[in-house]
Amino acid sequence: MPLLFSEHSLEFDGTQYVSIGDVTELNFDSSDPFSISCWFKASTQSADNVLVSKSDATAPQRGWGLFLRSTGEIRFLLRSDSTGDLSLRVDTTASFDNDRWYHAVVTYDGSATAAGVGIYVGAEAVSISTVTDALGSPMTNSVSASIGSRADSDLEFEGFIDDVAVYDKALSPSEVATIYNFGEPVDLTSVGPTGNLVGFWAMGDGATFPTVPDLSANSNDGTMTNM
Repeated sequence: MPLLFSEHSLEFDGTQYVSIGDVTELNFDSSDPFSISCWFKASTQSADNVLVSKSDATAPQRGWGLFLRSTGEIRFLLRSDSTGDLSLRVDTTASFDNDRWYHAVVTYDGSATAAGVGIYVGAEAVSISTVTDALGSPMTNSVSASIGSRADSDLEFEGFIDDVAVYDKALSPSEVATIYNFGEPVDLTSVGPTGNLVGFWAMGDGATFPTVPDLSANSNDGTMTNM
């Protein structure tokens, strides 16, 4: 079994976030497959809060985001234009409790359809419902990717986030299980589909304030803001 890696996480109070910047490796279009993995523990769900995103907060709101909704469900959103709601939105049918750690992975195959999305919690595929299924192109943007917010300082998360990873492929169920590792966070630079790892922020491990190192080969470090 891989060596236990994570010893730290970051706590967000609803005004804080990690800014990664407008980086090419995270600027996916609707035809690009990708996956997001993270651990989270919410303190409150009083509003829709962002776990990870690269999405504009103003029209046309292009980009992608992984949210924890105010009603407790996980939402994955891809949007090409807010006019006419040209977007793909799927929600988990089950909700998630406060003050409990969860590992979530969302996979997207680049098909621009809701059928191309999968959401896993604890390495198990969960049921999802389609809210909208009308994604167009382009959905690329020039805003900052962020952990704990959208476009830096919008829809900030309240709670803890750890071990955020982004891959440039739709992970398979076996790859998701490897990343989950029976509930023990691991060094994803040496475990799983490492050749497709385009970003990995361990959220405190090996960090010196205010920098959150990107441990992938791309070295797109994040900056803690209001922390």
